[in-house]
Amino acid sequence: MVAAASAALAWIVTTRRITKDRGGMFLRRLVSARASVQVDVAEPPSKLATPDALYVSPSFAEKCAAVRQAVRRRDLALITDFDHTLTSHESHECHDVLRATDLMPPEFRREMTTLLDFSKPMTLSADEWWGRANDLMIHHGMSASLVEPIVARASFVPRPGLAELLELCEKQETPVLIVSAGIADLIEAFLEQSFGARPGPLLRVSANRMVFSGTGDHPSGDRPVVGWAPAGGPCHSHNKNLTFSRERSFFDAACMPAAGPVRHALVLGDRPYDVRVTELVRPGLGTELRVGFFDAERVEGGGRFDLTDYTDAYDIVLPASSPAGLGPVLDILRL
Repeated sequence: MVAAASAALAWIVTTRRITKDRGGMFLRRLVSARASVQVDVAEPPSKLATPDALYVSPSFAEKCAAVRQAVRRRDLALITDFDHTLTSHESHECHDVLRATDLMPPEFRREMTTLLDFSKPMTLSADEWWGRANDLMIHHGMSASLVEPIVARASFVPRPGLAELLELCEKQETPVLIVSAGIADLIEAFLEQSFGARPGPLLRVSANRMVFSGTGDHPSGDRPVVGWAPAGGPCHSHNKNLTFSRERSFFDAACMPAAGPVRHALVLGDRPYDVRVTELVRPGLGTELRVGFFDAERVEGGGRFDLTDYTDAYDIVLPASSPAGLGPVLDILRL
């Protein structure tokens, strides 16, 4: 079975660790998958072949085999981040979409632009930052009627292969849990407008969700945002470990059936902390295969993550800019 998984993923013959040298060239270190022979080759980034993994763990093939067995048994859950994971690394994130839209007042856009300036270290805690962003939407009149037109004009760019991934998961009856620090209403509208996908037994979005006023409570007849769910505080990048408690019904139904073995998980993310989604459920999981997308140029909190941060968190690390997109994930899931 391990051999079958390796054959199905024939695109990964070597791992490539890529760093930038002083001359702006890329140093490509080819590490043979079958021998510990290393050769350094300097070449421009435009010549880099894709899809190429930047890192593959020693247990990757074994975990792939277990995941493919789980697909056959209808015994797999896909748990994934949204922004820059299901969407391209060049896509706007949820809060960027709101900052850019001309459907919100100029003052809102100015305040959101200031909040989204990550060129310097953050002085706010995560709870404070997400709380302030949510409060801005309440204060400046975000409403139910604006969600669909904002998303229709948004610069959400799906990562190549997303349509096929959603279709394949539905066909294979693989439940999908999207865990995001973004905004559930925007994510769900994007999935429906772009792919006709709606939340249901096989698709759930766990993120900051707008709470609208009741029908007719506003003079305009619209339903403005009056609060946010979950009630315990905002969903943000640094508390994804609370996913199990927030989405217990999903894990009870999808990952912990009353009879039979616990489910396995395929986890996707573009940040090292995205793998924390299974932190509290890991003792009850079988195999957990983690696929990460690495963008060396992405700045966060005044700094950048190093590739080693990803190799510590993921079983396989792929370039965020790879035109293959979610193709390697599809290769893992296809029987």
